[in-house]
Amino acid sequence: MDKKDDEKKEEDPRLEYMFNYLTYSRKLKADRWAKMLSNADFKDLITKFFGIASEMVLVLQLTPAGVLVPYLEITQSKRKQTYFLKRKPQKVTEDNYKDLLIPGDMAPNPIEELAVLVEDVSSLTFSNYSLTKHSITFDSGKSSFFSFIL
Repeated sequence: MDKKDDEKKEEDPRLEYMFNYLTYSRKLKADRWAKMLSNADFKDLITKFFGIASEMVLVLQLTPAGVLVPYLEITQSKRKQTYFLKRKPQKVTEDNYKDLLIPGDMAPNPIEELAVLVEDVSSLTFSNYSLTKHSITFDSGKSSFFSFIL
């Protein structure tokens, strides 16, 4: 077998899915992704997220030094973070990853996050004029903190 055959065996569609999202969302370069995957501890965290049903979130953050670092929890940060949430507690396989994972980005500033949320809601509203009246409530986990009617 040559190197190309080995590389094809190592290609994981779940990792490719995550990389494609990061490339689209964050304009991440392939060298930073490859550098993260070359670190055994970082790759183990991602494997743990895929293999353990109770691990519900994977957060990826680019440090000031340009290193992409994965976390299995949402951390407080002054930098933008990308997350992958599981819709339900189950293992992420090569067959179910597209249906199970929900990718997204978190701004470090709550005001920015709210602005992005309002922009997303307004673009949805303006793109679908058949919607007449819908109530939207954003839940913080304990109580609703933001609600409005479109």
